Amino acid sequence: MHYSHRLAAREAQGIPITGDIEAGPRSVLSLLMDWGKLAGRLFVTLTPELILVVLALGAARAWLFPLAGVGVPFGILTVVGLAVAGTLFVIPTAGEVPIVQSLLMFGVAPGLAGSLLLTLPAVSLPSLLMMRRACSARLLVLVATIVACLGVAAGFVAQMLL
Repeated sequence: MHYSHRLAAREAQGIPITGDIEAGPRSVLSLLMDWGKLAGRLFVTLTPELILVVLALGAARAWLFPLAGVGVPFGILTVVGLAVAGTLFVIPTAGEVPIVQSLLMFGVAPGLAGSLLLTLPAVSLPSLLMMRRACSARLLVLVATIVACLGVAAGFVAQMLL
């Protein structure tokens, strides 16, 4: 068995997700109707889930990012903690830039800012949860782990260079 088959969910290996989609040549209208049904189903199931996870992460922000206003020195536990938190936290596109700029103004070490600059935009807990129907848990944990490890590496490189 190829390695990628062990990481992919059954749906991604060619097993149909639903039985109500016809195979073979079809009209554009029927394709659009099927797309609309699937998109509607995803919207109904994912929107409440996304809202709950984003609210929970927002409430946990104080514990995930306790650094605001404090000149925290660079350390292995701090960079690992911020890399993990940055991997899980949901940030709008390009939202990591003002966050990292603010943290630098408050005296956060450049390595910690570098770690967040890499991890914040890459993935988030909501995106990982939404992908769980299409990808195996093993693959999602692997992606999150790789992003966090790259964040730690980026933190050390940024600290050495700045």
